Amino acid sequence: MPWKELSHSYRAYMHISVDEQRRLIRMIRTATPVPRQGPGELMTQFFTELDKILPPELRATHRLYLDSRQAARMFDPTSEAELSGITKRFYGEFQRAAFVLRTPIGLMQMRRIIKTLDFAGEAFLDEAEAMNYLVRSEP
Repeated sequence: MPWKELSHSYRAYMHISVDEQRRLIRMIRTATPVPRQGPGELMTQFFTELDKILPPELRATHRLYLDSRQAARMFDPTSEAELSGITKRFYGEFQRAAFVLRTPIGLMQMRRIIKTLDFAGEAFLDEAEAMNYLVRSEP
């Protein structure tokens, strides 16, 4: 797979790469914990930078693979609510998104978020199933 790593300021938290041939964006969350004080502010800044390196016109033609298995649980319900507008817009602009989680509880939580925010996405525990969901022919 010809993944090309993208440079950004938040590499401690997320590795981002693109496969132009398959029109995939891969985001892999690292194990580095997000600071408990002000996670919403950090995430707002992160999404602002993502808008620059992955602009809406690129997201419209690509599919997102996001693997968060290494990450500790990051948000409380308040932080999740604060960021819902940003995440809905960002994730919703991809043709579709696949999220890989570590636990069944994380899987259920992400499925709830996808349903609540109403974007084309699915959550998985298995990497191969997530990739199959993304590369199938229909958008």
